[in-house]
Amino acid sequence: MLNLFNRKRSTRLFISVVIVAVLAGAGVVSYKINTQLNKEIYGTPRGEIENRTPQDLGLPYEKIRYSTDNDKKIKGWFIPNDNSSSCIILSPGKGSTKWNILKYAPFLHQDGYNVMLFDARGRGESEGERWGFGYFQSRDIIHGIDFLQNEYGIEKFGLLGRSAGATASLVAATNEPEIDAVVFDSGFATIKMASMSYGDYQSNKLFQVLFPLYTFGARLSLGVNVNGKTNLVNNINNEEFAAFFIHGAGDEVILPKNSEVLYEKKTEEKQIWLPEGVKHVEAFDDYPEEYTTRVLDFFHSYL
Repeated sequence: MLNLFNRKRSTRLFISVVIVAVLAGAGVVSYKINTQLNKEIYGTPRGEIENRTPQDLGLPYEKIRYSTDNDKKIKGWFIPNDNSSSCIILSPGKGSTKWNILKYAPFLHQDGYNVMLFDARGRGESEGERWGFGYFQSRDIIHGIDFLQNEYGIEKFGLLGRSAGATASLVAATNEPEIDAVVFDSGFATIKMASMSYGDYQSNKLFQVLFPLYTFGARLSLGVNVNGKTNLVNNINNEEFAAFFIHGAGDEVILPKNSEVLYEKKTEEKQIWLPEGVKHVEAFDDYPEEYTTRVLDFFHSYL
């Protein structure tokens, strides 16, 4: 009888230890989730504000300003081309500004396009504080389209986005029929797929199990279901816009699988380029002539 009592006591003790360990592990992961949420939503850098302008690259430009749906003021540049009614909107990545994507403007303008660059809300010179995993930036793009139509009579729109700016561009295209073509350079397909290559989360099974807490926390903080809004895997089917997926095969920041999955999901009007050995958003730097040729050929086909 005593042995039976001791076995039961040992079993209860073991179960208690397991429960405590699980709760402790969950507590650690929950703390990491909360810390990461604060970093991702409120702590994302605004990006560097520089003195350079398109004029330094020999490009004419106008300073522009327009409002978002919550009346945040977005600031940017419009580089006009009097011979075209088409415009390419350049969309920077997380913690980046219009200065980080200015280098793309010359070849696009030289080829005959109007070009718009902007600082997403909470970045650069634009108003706002929070970052929404590309969703808010997609809204900034859509409001930018309205602005360009009203102020400059632009009729056709192409987008070129880098990293999270690529995701924002594709999210915008799934919600705005005026967008005809998107160059998706090194973006993520879903927030969870992005997290698979972020820090140690790929190997952290408990984090993957508790991932819904991460997205739930983001939803509470941001007031919108950003996980659902930015889930391109679910939202890209049967869309009429054309998409060109560019992703370095050596990208360890956002794995190229993100672009490959979206390329497979999109049913038509699609292209993909996975340059070997290229790291995150470095395809233009590593292969400037091929990048330029491929992107211009793509826009020529759909704008």
